[in-house]
Amino acid sequence: MEIVVACLNIIWQCRYKNKLKFWALENPMGYLRQFLGNPVFTFDPCDFGDGYTKKTDLWGYFKIPKKIPINLTKEEIERCKINNRKLPSISDFTGSKQFAKRAITPAGFATEFFKANR
Repeated sequence: MEIVVACLNIIWQCRYKNKLKFWALENPMGYLRQFLGNPVFTFDPCDFGDGYTKKTDLWGYFKIPKKIPINLTKEEIERCKINNRKLPSISDFTGSKQFAKRAITPAGFATEFFKANR
């Protein structure tokens, strides 16, 4: 929660001193809802063309990106349930840990969020 509070403080300072075009705080669905309330937007990576599910919440002030959903196969859905999807390759500075790879923002969502909020 210290990181969340620090992020909110940065947003507050920026918003207080300047007009922000947008801001967003992202976290997998769950714990933060108890503290921040309902998110503005919730998505799965497959809503934006990536072949897996991972419900993710966004709070903030931003334009909601246009979804470009894909249908997952039964096998893909089953693999998501046990978190056994193919993960991206990342550099060694993270130690190539599973959790670091899982934390990468899905490319399809990032592209559409950028388009909607540039």
